[in-house]
Amino acid sequence: MCGIAGVFNHPATPAMLASMASSLAHRGPDDHGIFHDPQRHIGLVHTRLSIIDLSAGGHQPMASTTGNEIVVFNGEIYNYLQIKAELQGLGRTFSTGSDTEVLLEAYQQWGENCVERFEGMFAFALFDYTRDLLFVARDRFGEKPLYYSLLPQHGVLFGSEVRAMLKSGLCAAELDRTQLAFYLQQQSTHFPLTLVKNVLLIPPGHTCTFTRYSFKMRQYWSLSHSRAQATFSNASKTVRDLFIQSVKYRLVSDVPVGAFLSGGIDSTVITGVASSLHPAFNTYTVAFKDAKFEDGKYAAIAARKFNTRHHEIQLSDGDVLQQIPEALNAIDHPSADGINTFIVSKAVRQAGIKVALSGIGGDEVFAGYSSFSLLARLNKVSPLLKLVPPTIRVRLANWLWAGHANIGRKKLSQYLKSDMDLKSNYLLTRQYFFDDNLKRFGLMPFNRLESRQRTGRNFLGDVSELELTHYMHDVLLRDTDQMSMAHALEVRAPFLDSALVDYVVALPDSLKVSSKGNKPLLVGALREFLPDELVHRPKQGFAMPFERWMKNELNTFCEKQIKFLDGTDLFRRGSVALAWQEFIAGAASTNWARAWLLISLSHWIQKNNIRWIDSRAEQDL
Repeated sequence: MCGIAGVFNHPATPAMLASMASSLAHRGPDDHGIFHDPQRHIGLVHTRLSIIDLSAGGHQPMASTTGNEIVVFNGEIYNYLQIKAELQGLGRTFSTGSDTEVLLEAYQQWGENCVERFEGMFAFALFDYTRDLLFVARDRFGEKPLYYSLLPQHGVLFGSEVRAMLKSGLCAAELDRTQLAFYLQQQSTHFPLTLVKNVLLIPPGHTCTFTRYSFKMRQYWSLSHSRAQATFSNASKTVRDLFIQSVKYRLVSDVPVGAFLSGGIDSTVITGVASSLHPAFNTYTVAFKDAKFEDGKYAAIAARKFNTRHHEIQLSDGDVLQQIPEALNAIDHPSADGINTFIVSKAVRQAGIKVALSGIGGDEVFAGYSSFSLLARLNKVSPLLKLVPPTIRVRLANWLWAGHANIGRKKLSQYLKSDMDLKSNYLLTRQYFFDDNLKRFGLMPFNRLESRQRTGRNFLGDVSELELTHYMHDVLLRDTDQMSMAHALEVRAPFLDSALVDYVVALPDSLKVSSKGNKPLLVGALREFLPDELVHRPKQGFAMPFERWMKNELNTFCEKQIKFLDGTDLFRRGSVALAWQEFIAGAASTNWARAWLLISLSHWIQKNNIRWIDSRAEQDL
């Protein structure tokens, strides 16, 4: 796991490249390297976190044996040993044990189609001297970020983080005001857009080829749209085999591997499988000192069952509060959360672990969120409600919205006014600020994204795709990357194996839901790795008392952020302060997460010296 950045088809200086490398040092503290060919206008930057092949042979930027290709690579190719064996069978030789060299040889053998063979999480940029082009790629689910900005005369700037690009001086730290409304609605921007003007994100499962005169983007992978038929017994056996193979891949490392263990189903089955493959496996639980949160209790039960080397890290209010400014400083692109991930990652890294397994993707793939059942109900009700005349639906919606309606009534009201298709309904389940909030801020709401036709999959498979490509990609994976890499910790997600995900999303809905418990297919497939006490444990995420803190210990800090944001011309004057006052007063129409979304944005703008064009100046043009 590393940090990468670079410039192609545009002049670069050694000082510029060094500045970009310095900004990525936290991602790769073990080594760094810069490649610069001023005649060909190519500069590549790499900071290394050594995981595979710890020797100097894994140094990057890395050149191929012919010297015709040079690459900077962030991430892991989990099946690199299988690809390496195939390439050796074709007569290719290797001088290192790194997956980076496998990447280079695979490119030489199969060209740009090599990415279709890679199972992993990665982002890389490869300069091809022979073809005089830059080839970049991103993994299937977007676990590793890769931002880019088009420069004059077909130049391109890219990086693992927006901050690295801003350090180049080639990209202005200018806020894209058009994305503010969507950020406030969905707590992030949706790829390829970001909050920084002219900075875009390579979509997951895509490659991009930059030449001296053009660039071409290609999607090399997408979720299957097929339906599969299987009995519960057969599906459970297949899921078990695929999941065990996925965990086995993600245990390949030349440094110790551990796992986040919360005591929930996802982290427990990962721990169970990993410990069966790797005795004396390390597990880590952050136990918050609050009786309402029982992660420590259930994690300890799992750790005893699998005989892991378990580490419970106790945190008090003071421990967490002390880290919040540091966590906010680590944010490369703002969202409503990420603090949890920062704190857990810091604790695990300080315990001496460089690689940790995470349960990200379990809920998205196996229909674990409450949104799945809610959207299924709406899918049955929506066709009937559409028969009701729009005027009547609008009257009912306005009645529900009247006064200081709570969040649930506001969502129902907005639903009645919407198109009631799957995508609109899904975005509503994830919505933070509502249309009236945005209008009060002086922003125009995004009422829907591009229209989306139902696929040939079953309904819950379509919901899985929305969860994987929106909330998981735009929020969870972004937070996980920036907050774990702030501590040079590599996080691997066994649930995000393409074969596993493709298989599960195509299965009938009836296999994924049950009145007897959450995620029945996952539980049935991996029951041997679940202690009885955890199977029927109510779903509970790791949470902290942010509402109490924001009204007390963090109040001065929060009000400073609110005052700054309210004093800008980004929002109608006084509207941000009013939203904060409503939160402080305990209004049913808001909560701490909505207020924190504003605070995170404010801090990020100030920390990164983000500027914007005054809206009044735009009107004068």
